[in-house]
Amino acid sequence: MKSIRYITLITLVTLALTAIQSCEVDLESKTFTDLTPDNFFMNESDLKVATAALYAPFTTDWGYTDADGTFTGSFYNGHAEIYIGAQESSTDEAYTTWETRYRDFLVGSATFTNSDWAYEYNKVRFIARATDAIDKMQNCPVTEPMKNKYIAEAKAIRAFISYLLYDYYGPVNGIFDPSQLTSLDPLPRPDAETYKAQMIKDLIEAIPDLPEKTNGTADWGRFNRNAARMVLMRIYLNDKQWQKAADYCDSIEIKGGYSLLPEYKDVFNIAQNNEIIYASQSSSKLPNYYPTCAYNWDLKSANGDLIKPMVGGWGGWWMPWAYYDKYQPEDKRLLTIVADYTDIYDTHKTRADMPFGAMPVKFTDLSKAAGSGYLIDQPVFRLAEVYLSHAEALNEINGPTAEVIEYAQYVTDRAGSIIPDAAKVDAASFRDFLLDERGRELYMEFVRRTDLIRHGKFISGAIERGKDAEAHQVVFPIPSDVVLQGNGVIIQNDGY
Repeated sequence: MKSIRYITLITLVTLALTAIQSCEVDLESKTFTDLTPDNFFMNESDLKVATAALYAPFTTDWGYTDADGTFTGSFYNGHAEIYIGAQESSTDEAYTTWETRYRDFLVGSATFTNSDWAYEYNKVRFIARATDAIDKMQNCPVTEPMKNKYIAEAKAIRAFISYLLYDYYGPVNGIFDPSQLTSLDPLPRPDAETYKAQMIKDLIEAIPDLPEKTNGTADWGRFNRNAARMVLMRIYLNDKQWQKAADYCDSIEIKGGYSLLPEYKDVFNIAQNNEIIYASQSSSKLPNYYPTCAYNWDLKSANGDLIKPMVGGWGGWWMPWAYYDKYQPEDKRLLTIVADYTDIYDTHKTRADMPFGAMPVKFTDLSKAAGSGYLIDQPVFRLAEVYLSHAEALNEINGPTAEVIEYAQYVTDRAGSIIPDAAKVDAASFRDFLLDERGRELYMEFVRRTDLIRHGKFISGAIERGKDAEAHQVVFPIPSDVVLQGNGVIIQNDGY
């Protein structure tokens, strides 16, 4: 029992030394090879280290390697073989030549194993690590408010990891009960309602002890109350509990103090701006690779010289022209998408020269040399999503009322686009408009697949694009080695 707990503790601290979310923490000098439950979790520095370690799955660089040598890609890295590949290339929004399994619905249980570096199921272990940290924090000899703050943070992180894995696989067999941490027996996957209830419990318990807002503070990059409310909002929105989703949108809008930036492009260039609720924080040691992945190697300048990256992009992401054409010509968001450009040979390239589509650059301040990543945070939650979610929830309750339209207009007015009159005819028409508008506003922000599933258009849309997609593929298979090691306890998803 002690050895298993010891390994968990060592792993937490090892990961904390490279975690970005509390980069500048002053730590007491410790001999890390001598850590035990008896000499750690003794002061605030220990609590900071333990919670920082739990953020390892959210970095913007490639990922992390555990003490046992297992590598797992980060949720918010921009490479197509990691989480973004599942969330974007499996939809109408993005195309990549790098990763065909997600793009072409070729993921199957037999080939989805722990040998794959993009393996997401490894992140289940972070549920257990959060549980372990929460349990040990209970006896830390610090003030109750301080202790409660870090326990709340660990619960919020545990819930968010649980949510992302649920979106990917359905319920996973994470450990939420500390008494099960030392067991070597495989745990069964819980039913969906039990799993969701645990996420909701964690978030509701965490909110009172988290900071309200972290922009411009030393806690930037850590969870706050509004980030926790965002996870609750997404849970209820995807569960079609419209009033509860609307209530959390309302709470964020009233209590958060956030505002939309006047210019869309600035959201992705101005650090810790007042539209971003929570971001995956980038740093010189753990940079953001999405911009490097998104623009092509020969791009010299585009969009009136707004975009002038250093040479060396990898050309991993494209926005299909059918999707690009969903934007109105005057839409300002097109400034962040490259539809024609001057290449390094001073040749002007147009749509005819870009067979896969436009470049969904998103981040336009790309002065740092490509290949080494960028010091640009990856937005995870921002106010524009809240407004569009609020509009969607209220539209499902009452149809396109003036209030519903107003929430959507906050976003379209900033973009310089208009809501067509045909979209305002009834709830169904406005529902379709909002799905498209979410795509235009939140493109390449890791939500498109989930949005399409909620609207019942993920599989049908893939079939329309010529993919051999089947109904069960709204979730991914539990990796075959997990099922085999489960000895009949861990059940595979239907259809696989």
